[in-house]
Amino acid sequence: MLKGAGSGQPQDLGDEHSKWMLLEKVRFGPGCNKIGVGYEAFQYQSSFCSSSLSSCLHDQLWNFWEVIKELM
Repeated sequence: MLKGAGSGQPQDLGDEHSKWMLLEKVRFGPGCNKIGVGYEAFQYQSSFCSSSLSSCLHDQLWNFWEVIKELM
């Protein structure tokens, strides 16, 4: 169980360093192609109707995880 749960920032990340994923802060946010993309990003993206499926979902956690698995 994480110490400080509910405070927004976990205090104990555990000792399994091999399972940590450290990414640059700029990769997170509510916009398209960010981890944490919000509904508004889909709603207001340019050329919404002609965009391909998943056009706003690039650079998500699973994408980085797939790259890491290939490197192992």
